[in-house]
Amino acid sequence: MDANMKIFDHLTSKGVEVHFPGIKSGKCEAPYVVIKDMGQTGNSYNGSKIIHMLIYTPQVSYITMINLRDQIKMFMDELSYIKTGSETPVIIEDDIKAFSSSIEYQVFKKN
Repeated sequence: MDANMKIFDHLTSKGVEVHFPGIKSGKCEAPYVVIKDMGQTGNSYNGSKIIHMLIYTPQVSYITMINLRDQIKMFMDELSYIKTGSETPVIIEDDIKAFSSSIEYQVFKKN
């Protein structure tokens, strides 16, 4: 199974609303995560895939964003073959009335 689908299934099993790019649109009315595949380094036998987790929460509570981001990191730590990369600061997405942040993950190929 593809790493994107494994992450999707894992987060969904934890009760997180998860989407792939281009699916969710309009005003942010509930917290959700978008899994964005950023490509692969190396080859199909060894190397890694970069995945961005784009996190969105309604623009009513900054604390909700911080809590969800921490929760996502905790859930992703349960997947031993994935390592955390950089995080972006929380920004305001006026067009969808949301706070957003992202976390970059590196998914290592299993030999």
